Amino acid sequence: MFAVAALSANTLFSMAYFPGKFNSEEGERNLKWSTCVWGNNVNFETEFLPGKPGPNDMVVVRPGRYEFELDGNYSVSEFATGDGSRSFATGKTFKFRRNLRMTIATSNSSVTRQDWDKCVVDVGGPFEIRFWTEARQAGIAKLSMTDTKMSIRGDISCIIPANPILQNENRAGVEIAVEGDSLLQFAGGAVIDSLIEESNDQWMFKWTFSDKDGKLPKVTFAKRAEFNKCDLEVTVSDKVKSGKYGLIEFADKKSGLKDLRSVTVNGSEYKLGDAFKLGNRTAKLMLAPSGKDASTPNDLVLDISK
Repeated sequence: MFAVAALSANTLFSMAYFPGKFNSEEGERNLKWSTCVWGNNVNFETEFLPGKPGPNDMVVVRPGRYEFELDGNYSVSEFATGDGSRSFATGKTFKFRRNLRMTIATSNSSVTRQDWDKCVVDVGGPFEIRFWTEARQAGIAKLSMTDTKMSIRGDISCIIPANPILQNENRAGVEIAVEGDSLLQFAGGAVIDSLIEESNDQWMFKWTFSDKDGKLPKVTFAKRAEFNKCDLEVTVSDKVKSGKYGLIEFADKKSGLKDLRSVTVNGSEYKLGDAFKLGNRTAKLMLAPSGKDASTPNDLVLDISK
């Protein structure tokens, strides 16, 4: 599946590294970067590579419910999480020079996850969400950030080359969940498959925002980014101070959240612009100007009264 050069990771040539053994037993799928063995093919077992990934190399977490902890500060060219597996890190710093990506799970009951907690992540290119063309089911790809700073110098892209007869018992697609003092910045925009809008009973793109210890996250886009018929969920506690908070800010005037399929605030269905109680205060979630573009009402803003 991947072209692999038979060269040392310490050279200028790129290699693909797959943590753990191919088709490992369930008990052998909990892995750490610092201690795991590394293979060089996703489809069959190979001899273990003698070294560890270097800054020019690609790391791909194998599909199939692997749990992979990035337990140090690492720099590689590309990092990817395979179908149904989970990558996670706490309190670390990473540089992915070319891209960061993950795969939508190919079982309707499965989730592919990347969980970043108190991390700093620098991505030199796009964040890509992919799907296997021959899959007969589809699940979720979920990016979760808690108190994490992630800078992506390209677009977010989600391409779903799904068979049109594929039917999901539960809606499949993408969820991006940001929590606490998190900042997700895109120097680019968004390229989202039209299938999400056109087959919204089958596919979804969901934004989830949650406060933590009174802090709210933020997502920003520097270029064109349209999210049509996406789902939105916001959880906010009485710990958040009064004021206006930009949850998603779009620098491009034609960008924004359009024809939202659903909006949930603190577990209840909600309509943008309606007031809701937050302790002894009132608050509302609305589209309004925020950030660099102070004139276009296309940003997602939370306004909490004094």
